[in-house]
Amino acid sequence: MVFDVQQYRQFVELIYKHPEWRAELRQLVLTEELLALPDLVRELAEAQKRSEERLTRLEATVAELAEAQKRSEERLTRLEATVAELAEAQKRTEQRVEELAEAQKRTELRVEELAEAQKRTEQRVEELAEAQKRTELRVEELAEAQKRTEQRVGNLESAMAELAAAHKQIASHLARLDNRIGISVEREAADALAYTLREKGYQI
Repeated sequence: MVFDVQQYRQFVELIYKHPEWRAELRQLVLTEELLALPDLVRELAEAQKRSEERLTRLEATVAELAEAQKRSEERLTRLEATVAELAEAQKRTEQRVEELAEAQKRTELRVEELAEAQKRTEQRVEELAEAQKRTELRVEELAEAQKRTEQRVGNLESAMAELAAAHKQIASHLARLDNRIGISVEREAADALAYTLREKGYQI
């Protein structure tokens, strides 16, 4: 059977008016692959949509990872700065410890010097105490000697007084014998003076 153009157009109009005929005609005309093509296109579109959604989520995840990486790098930078500061502080602490150790060494040396000086001072004090004791003993000896000297001076003063009294007596005796001056009188006077002195314990 041959269709002319008019018949073909009528056939097309009938097909458009009856969708079920189109489906049947499609199944008769098209292969199974072509019939499955719309479903395949829809699946591909759905898969594309899911891929785009996954890609969007992946981009968001990558952005979050990039932001996290940035924050990690910033934290690492701050951490490195902190570590550098701690290292510098540790260096200063070690230097300070060395200075304190040196100061401690100087202090111990100074303490030893002071201890030695204290020892010498104590020894000097002991020597001064001994000297003071000897000085006090010497003072006591001098005081005793002074006491004896004063006693001897007192004795001499008494003797001088007695001699003065004897001299006065002799002068009085000589005055009475003034008119009888002569060798014999003078001799008597000398003998009398010598006798008096011997009586007082003086060596003539």
